[in-house]
Amino acid sequence: MNMDKEPLLFIHNLSKEFGPIKALKNVSINFRRGEIHIILGENGAGKTTLAKILAGIYRIDSGDIILDGRKIRIRNTKDSLKNGIAIVSQYPKLIEQLTVAENLLLAMDKYGYLNTTKSIEKDAKEIINRYGLNIDLNKKVYTLSFSERQRVEILKALLLKPKVLILDEPTTLLTDKEKLHLYKFINSLRNEGRLIIVITHRIDEALNIGDRITILRNGEVITTIDKKNANKEMIIHEMFGATVEKEKQLKLSKRNGPGDTVLSVVGVDIYDDYGNKILENITLELREGEIHGVFGLAGSGLKELGETLYGLREYSGGKITILGQDLRRIDRDEMANMVGYIPDNILKSLILDLNIEQNYRVKQRLWRIQENYMEHIINKFRIKAESLKQNAGTLSGGNLQKLAVSREIILKPKILIAINPTKALDHISIETLHNIFMEYINEGGSILLLSEDINEVIDISDIVSVITKRKLRTLERGINKREHVLELLA
Repeated sequence: MNMDKEPLLFIHNLSKEFGPIKALKNVSINFRRGEIHIILGENGAGKTTLAKILAGIYRIDSGDIILDGRKIRIRNTKDSLKNGIAIVSQYPKLIEQLTVAENLLLAMDKYGYLNTTKSIEKDAKEIINRYGLNIDLNKKVYTLSFSERQRVEILKALLLKPKVLILDEPTTLLTDKEKLHLYKFINSLRNEGRLIIVITHRIDEALNIGDRITILRNGEVITTIDKKNANKEMIIHEMFGATVEKEKQLKLSKRNGPGDTVLSVVGVDIYDDYGNKILENITLELREGEIHGVFGLAGSGLKELGETLYGLREYSGGKITILGQDLRRIDRDEMANMVGYIPDNILKSLILDLNIEQNYRVKQRLWRIQENYMEHIINKFRIKAESLKQNAGTLSGGNLQKLAVSREIILKPKILIAINPTKALDHISIETLHNIFMEYINEGGSILLLSEDINEVIDISDIVSVITKRKLRTLERGINKREHVLELLA
């Protein structure tokens, strides 16, 4: 549905640099009223930088932004909102101890909108009912799931009555069912004549919901195409260019059979941040030279399971044994030497104010690592950076993810606990990382893969478990087809 062939929003020759890094180079795109316009690109292509410029988080170095036929200046978020442009960021920014209504009131006050709690609630309820957002305004934020928090952020944006709504990687942590609800909602907004800009690296998503797709590569516009003229193969070529054939590899075959048990969990209960039992009577085994994949929906307890096994969370009952030692007797330094850990939120493991080299060296066993080896690792993991001296905070979300994963892998721990390790990665980066996992396994490592991506778990795991109704259920070794996994979820 294109209500107006003339652009509602036109950006002309936008450029943005961070020191020596050219994040955007003379980017020109026209966005139409009443369309879903996808900004698609691999990790580090410049997608989020563009979104943050339109949202007033970054300032442009050069170029023009034209809205409704007039040139506008966006120096900060208030300028953006004043011109009817709102963004829903990838990760919700809410105050956990406050209610939804209180968070909405604070946001309106911050942006200079004078409202009472009653008027906010009245307007919010009207939006909730119109779009079926299913939000309880009286709930404390800490009780909400990720998708519920995202809906609160969307509600916050809609209260500002935007002409343009930007959604930055909106489905990264959503289940398939939650994605369908979000797509239906986005279509409703489009049909009202709003411009919806969706930032994503997911090709299937772009083809599913977009009206037009603009592909960025290395900070430049490669093409803008109508969805009806696009297909997956063509998009992959435009996103990755000549690197596709070079990077594409056959998955490495694994060694014959698993070895001894390296991690054992028997009869353990696990709790969330508020003392509620989230998993009960968990029993699990990981053996040398294998990937044990655990699939679970968002909020199922995957994150809590990983944190517990790395010694970051208390548990009760049963016993956890790592490399023959009781987990309760392993100190922090020993654990760091024995087990690699990729958290669900990689911002907890990286220091954004430090550069890439410093983020490697903060790991005790990496402080003497040679620069040329670090450069080799950066190339191997396809981390897009100008140099080792580049500030980590200037990397895209996908490149931060690859930095965090690479830092654990190069230590060659006996066990790697990885929570959603590919959630922010593009098509080629996922393939690259899975191949690196296979190399690590062939060298005698073991991976406990905790993932909300059912295809990832099925594709690379030797043995599969599923979290459902606070229980962990495990398929027989070697049985990992999608239908078997879905049967366990039923």
